[in-house]
Amino acid sequence: MITLILSARERSYVAVYSVYEPPNPPADRVERAEQMMFIREGFSWGAALATPFWMAANRMWAALAIYLVALTAIITGLSAAGAGTDWICLAVLALQAVMGFEGAALERMALEYEGWTDAGTVSGRTVLDCERRFFDIWLSGDQAAKGEAAGG
Repeated sequence: MITLILSARERSYVAVYSVYEPPNPPADRVERAEQMMFIREGFSWGAALATPFWMAANRMWAALAIYLVALTAIITGLSAAGAGTDWICLAVLALQAVMGFEGAALERMALEYEGWTDAGTVSGRTVLDCERRFFDIWLSGDQAAKGEAAGG
């Protein structure tokens, strides 16, 4: 019975990605498509387990500074209040959990700050499936717009 439940869960898995286009995209469609970035929605284990390294790898310098200030404030504040190490560890773990849940939102905010535009959202079983679906719709939408502009 447990095997049946676990296998059903695997088959129903759907990933959702936000798609972002860089500022000043090239005119060539292939180069434009290659520069698009797919951000996976949902919990980010990298953001939860190794927040400073994850933020540095994603060039989120302002968020990293805010995170370090918040972490220092939590540790210093709880220590000054006389809280034991158990409470401090619990508070740090809670901060790490928040970072895991908000990782995708932080990535989106960082891209939007740099001038990237939201090109849409797509879902599928794998990132390759999502990319194929997105580009099928993206290309057909652009072709329809060109046809209308040409009077067809």
